[in-house]
Amino acid sequence: MMPQSYLLLDQIDDERSHVTQGVLNLVIVSPKEKSAGRTIEKPCQIAPHTNPTLFPVLAYSVYKENVANKLCPTPHTHNSKWVVN
Repeated sequence: MMPQSYLLLDQIDDERSHVTQGVLNLVIVSPKEKSAGRTIEKPCQIAPHTNPTLFPVLAYSVYKENVANKLCPTPHTHNSKWVVN
C-alpha cells in the first residue's frame, strides 16, 4: 500500500500550479471523487517559510525549472526495448 502523501502528490495538476508573489498555488485533483458528475478540484496555497530548509516554494520552483519539463528517456531495467521517462 502506498503512503497517502504519495497519492496526493500524484494528483497535483502540474499544468495549473504556479508561484505568484512567493506563494505556491496548487490545484489538487481527485479523479475518483466526483460532485455532480465532475471531478473534484481542491485549490491549495503554500506560503514561503523563512527557513530555507523548510521552503517548499523554492523546492517546487527548482523542480519545475529543472525536472518537470525535461524528458529523460531511459531503457527499462527489465526490458531494454521499452523506454521510460
